[in-house]
Amino acid sequence: GDCHEGPGKAQGHMRYDLQADCGALPGDSSQRQHNTDALNAALERLQPGDSLVVTEGETFHLNGGVRPVKQLRDVTIVVDGTLFFSAPIREWPGQPHCAECPADAMAFPRARNVTFTSSRPGLVGTLDGGGPKWWGYPWIGYAVRGENRPYLFTVAEGRDVLFERILLKDAGFWTAKFYHADGLEIRDTAVVARRTMAHSHTLLDASAFNTDGLDVSGRNVWIHDVQIWNQDDCIAIKDSRDGYSENMLIERVNASGTGIAIGSISGTHVRNITIRDSYLDRTWKGIYLKFRGAGTMSDILIENVTMDAPEQWPIWIGPAQQSSPGASKSGVSSFDDLLVPICNANPCSLCWPVASSWVPDVATCNGVENGVFRNITLRDITINNPVYSPGVLLGDPRPGHGMQNVVFDGVRVRYTCDALPPWSETFSQLPTRVFDEGVLHLALTIVAGLLLLLVLPVGLCWRGGCCARWWRRSRRCEAPMGCSTGPQVVVGAATGVGLVLVLALAWALAGRYIADEVERMQETREWHTCSGVQSGVATGDTWPVPHCFEDRTTGRGEPERVTCGLSAGATAAVVLVSLAVAMAVVTALLVLRRQRRAWLPDAAGLVNLLPPKQPQSGLRACKEEGEADRPLRRSVFVQWFCSKPSPVPAVPGLPSAALHAARPAIRRRPSEVPMLAQQAEVEAMRIPSPRDRLSLDLRQPRRSEAASIQSLREAVLELRPSPRSSHSSAHSLDA
Repeated sequence: GDCHEGPGKAQGHMRYDLQADCGALPGDSSQRQHNTDALNAALERLQPGDSLVVTEGETFHLNGGVRPVKQLRDVTIVVDGTLFFSAPIREWPGQPHCAECPADAMAFPRARNVTFTSSRPGLVGTLDGGGPKWWGYPWIGYAVRGENRPYLFTVAEGRDVLFERILLKDAGFWTAKFYHADGLEIRDTAVVARRTMAHSHTLLDASAFNTDGLDVSGRNVWIHDVQIWNQDDCIAIKDSRDGYSENMLIERVNASGTGIAIGSISGTHVRNITIRDSYLDRTWKGIYLKFRGAGTMSDILIENVTMDAPEQWPIWIGPAQQSSPGASKSGVSSFDDLLVPICNANPCSLCWPVASSWVPDVATCNGVENGVFRNITLRDITINNPVYSPGVLLGDPRPGHGMQNVVFDGVRVRYTCDALPPWSETFSQLPTRVFDEGVLHLALTIVAGLLLLLVLPVGLCWRGGCCARWWRRSRRCEAPMGCSTGPQVVVGAATGVGLVLVLALAWALAGRYIADEVERMQETREWHTCSGVQSGVATGDTWPVPHCFEDRTTGRGEPERVTCGLSAGATAAVVLVSLAVAMAVVTALLVLRRQRRAWLPDAAGLVNLLPPKQPQSGLRACKEEGEADRPLRRSVFVQWFCSKPSPVPAVPGLPSAALHAARPAIRRRPSEVPMLAQQAEVEAMRIPSPRDRLSLDLRQPRRSEAASIQSLREAVLELRPSPRSSHSSAHSLDA
């Protein structure tokens, strides 16, 4: 398509609207290629002084590969709407020199005096890279695709470029790359790459790896007033083609990821860099200075930076901690081979130091040869409640290399009980809602697996007929005081599995939150590694002092011991654990109550005379008093909660119903068994005779054939003449 003159013509400058003037169709994903062609045509038409506007409030679906052929000069690109790169991976265009390598979503080579902005303050346009499809299933997608993913936005060899008031969302790989720049300002910009809405970097979130925020190289760069939440370097100062990245100021940054980084550097020099007045919230790393090869970092000032609850190393100065997928080492075991793709050191292993004892030949970390840190100053750095030690200082140990003239002035660790500011307050420009199809598919897969584990045994059981037998038996008690045990087994197993899951979840939460509370109460910490430092000085209220530094501190840096109450998460974990334990105890007591056998410690030595009292169902008892020998029709729910105690022992001259009638009183007063037994015998005389009960049972129309036959059998047995004389009943009971 082509763009015609828009209504914004003034003084020879054109203002093109992507929808009205260039024919782009918003809101229709089937028009991706049409919209991509329209945008490329609009960029080609721009002349010095022209501007292109992405229509406010509209979403335009695009393929990747937005790239003007000509050099843009003195133009403005206004993003008031959303450019959504929604093309499936199979339809994503490749690069000219590599068809299998995905092209950048947007690329602007050799831009001169170009502004990327929105039309007014407070209005933020969006570039959405559609990252979830590139991230795939958590960690599985990374194992499949690795780093073969597209950049969201790149400007190569730009001069005098301004980038402001734009949200960069969900890049497949690096978010924005400004390399070999000269004169670059980035302000009022936000970057986000999240897989969940957690206020931390969970394992699910971390699977969106390599989503760097703002990567810059060159000179004369100013980055300020930006917000970044991603899963890799928030801001990274990279190598420059001419050998130097220099004269950069980074300030007023709210970020969380692997921190504000310089590097990784190899074969070049970085100098005159200032990072100040920034806040890092639950970041993975904080201040991250790294070499992957020989080079020099000099004249670096980092001041007035606060970190709240950093989740790994607050300060890392040394080799780049990264892996080389596909690299391997010889002579490792088969178990090691599984860890090599992730743990291979390049130059420092991602698995160091955790897996150093498992795979010592792979999970290594050493100072980079000929990597020199010179004139590095960290001033007024506050680290609140770190999870790990303050950090790692690891340089080349050879004389004349490593770290030279490193100053820590007021680098302090603090343990406080202050609540962290809300996520929406710290990152007000970032979206609060997150939808990730990869995480959704994983959750559905887990749910389907759990349902399969539940349905499969039941299906096999039903196929084999045992469930059908349980169902039939559960409709009634087939013996006096007895019930089917099949449903009890099912309910018991389900309850046990549920309790195990609840306990596992409770202890997991307790381990996460309560352990953090215990950690923050510790009053002393040490730097994990301090090696290769040729000259280092700690001044001011620095605490703790690295053991390889000269200590010139005031001695007032050590924090006071603080005792914090449990946080909301820890409180919830304790409550959950308590409930789970209570449920387990109650369940155990109920099981013991149903299995136990009552005994009477009286002088007569009666043992196991009476069964335990049947639990009430809330509707009716499993066996009502006076109906002990007659089966009852009950629901499955009632049947499940009927225990199956031992049969009632036969007592000559005294029907079992008499014992059941006397049972409550006997349990209350075991010493009065003889008298109570006589009362029970009198009560038994009022029970209908077997002949009367037989006729009554046969008149019940709802009784099944099996139940009637059983009742008939019992009645006939009771009608047989007893060989014992009636006057021996009391004597037998006395004995």
